[in-house]
Amino acid sequence: YNILPDGLGLGGDDIDVDEFIRIQDGYAGSICEFDFYLKETINGKEFIDKEVLYPSNLFSLPKAGKISLGIISPPLNVSTIAQINSNTIINPENVQIRRAVGKYFYNTYVLKYDYDAIENKPLAGYILDDEDSRNKIKVGTKAITIIAKGLRKNSINSPIIAANSVRFLDRYKFAAEQITCSCTFGAGFAIDVGDVVLFGDSSMPYPDTTVGMRGFTPRICEVINKKLDVKTGRVD
Repeated sequence: YNILPDGLGLGGDDIDVDEFIRIQDGYAGSICEFDFYLKETINGKEFIDKEVLYPSNLFSLPKAGKISLGIISPPLNVSTIAQINSNTIINPENVQIRRAVGKYFYNTYVLKYDYDAIENKPLAGYILDDEDSRNKIKVGTKAITIIAKGLRKNSINSPIIAANSVRFLDRYKFAAEQITCSCTFGAGFAIDVGDVVLFGDSSMPYPDTTVGMRGFTPRICEVINKKLDVKTGRVD
């Protein structure tokens, strides 16, 4: 950010620098090396999101009024994790727990990369098919296709590609569960998109798909969306 004579003109006040550094330090082995051949003017945000972050299982997100960063990985517990349970949920009868193959579900990972600078065609490809997912959920091929024009085939990127594809399918191969709920202002105000929370308790009368019975076992979840009603203080 703002360290080269050309660029997007973003300074430290625009970027969640601490989160970028945290992910760089904690997931250095998951971030690919790139080599781009640019022949025309590009859209900065679109280029960074699509060509730099996406192939490394990263994504940009707004956080505390800044441009922040997220990574596709299992949510990690932290010492100050927020909790959403029966004491903080508003209208518990309206909680929605959904899992469907039409959303957040993939059983095949397809990567097209190492693009030729002149022909603009991929010279390499990588496909990972998850047999466990196919045997359990028989809906045919549900593939995510990633095009990475600046990703080169070499000894550094090859193991990263293999590891990132496994991590991606681990998240989506059985259809990620989506929970929608409303909580009090005190519990939800400080929670932001990309944060992890401890959701649930044994007194909740919701079906727990991990054990096949009612009584929701507390689990670590990642926040993918948030809405605040400033009039009522309710946080969705």
